[in-house]
Order: sequence, then C-alpha cells, then structure tokens
Amino acid sequence: MPLWRALLGFGLATGVLVVVTPWLVRSSKEIAEITGLGAGFIGTTLLATVTSLPETVAVVAAARIGAYDMAVGNLFGSNVFNMFALGAADLFYTPGRFLGAIDPAFALVAMLGLLLTNLALIGNIARVERRLAFVEADALLIMLLYFAGMLFLFVQGIG
Repeated sequence: MPLWRALLGFGLATGVLVVVTPWLVRSSKEIAEITGLGAGFIGTTLLATVTSLPETVAVVAAARIGAYDMAVGNLFGSNVFNMFALGAADLFYTPGRFLGAIDPAFALVAMLGLLLTNLALIGNIARVERRLAFVEADALLIMLLYFAGMLFLFVQGIG
C-alpha cells in the first residue's frame, strides 16, 4: 500500500472518531442516568471498553502480522497519551482546576490502572514462559485482576 493511501485511511478513521466520540459520551451519560450506576462507573467500564476497542483491534492485527513491538507499543503508548490527555483537559475546563473537580474516589481507578500496567511491564521484562491452558500466567493474572477490580469499583460505588 502506498504511503498516501495509508495516511488517507488513517486520517479518515481519525475523523470518524472525532465526529462520533461526543455522541458516544452523551449516550454514556444517558446510560448512567437511566441505570443509576453513576457516570464514573459507566466511564470506567462501558466508555473505556468502547473507546479501547480500536486499540484492541490494532493490537490483534499487529500481533497477527508479527509486529509484536508495535502491539505492545500501542498499549503502553496509549496509557501514556491518556495521562497526557488528562492533563491537557485542564486547558478546556474553564470553571477552575480540572483535576481538582474529579472525585477523589477515582484514586482507586488510578491505582487499578497502575497495578495492571505494572503487571504488564513486569510480564514484559520477566519473560516468564509459563502457560496455564492456552494463556500465559501473567496475562491470566492481569485479566483476573481487571475483573476483580471492576467488581471492587462497582461495590465501592465509584462515580
């Protein structure tokens, strides 16, 4: 594929996300209000899952073509960019400090994110080859802790 065609496809896909994302956020807010689960919990679960699906597809596609460094770089890079976006959101929040307006209970969400990211980093560095059934032990631990963490956040009533 020529570079111009790849850049065009990338640009079009980016444009679609820019147009659709505000609608997605409004829909998530409505789901939170209708279900009573809270905007924070819906943001931490549903919205985070849906906005991470393109990354998931990119990781699977990269792994299928053997671009493992690209797959892992996408995930760790996304975490880094999301933290940048959290700080940059302050530029658009005019009532005051954006980070000051966030419920302190989100420290639990941040701790879960740090824990899972650190487990992935340790798994990457340690190169443990132990597999349980068809999945590596560290990957299984990450998945189990994710679901346990989501249950914990639900029980704590985050957001």
